[in-house]
Amino acid sequence: MTMKLSSNFAILDVEAGRTQLEKHFATRPPTGPCPEALRIPITITGYIDYPWGRNDGTSQEFAIVVESLTT
Repeated sequence: MTMKLSSNFAILDVEAGRTQLEKHFATRPPTGPCPEALRIPITITGYIDYPWGRNDGTSQEFAIVVESLTT
């Protein structure tokens, strides 16, 4: 099946390393784009598992099972 998907937002549920990651972002301004010095590039490999939440007419969230990630 071929689908055209686009997204500009995702949430990552962090288990290991979450305290260190939270400290990393302690100085991030509360609004606006993340400063480049604080950005952490990430590659996530996994699969879309099921719809999460409701379609609000603009977007809908989907749960992703993360099989691996690299920073």
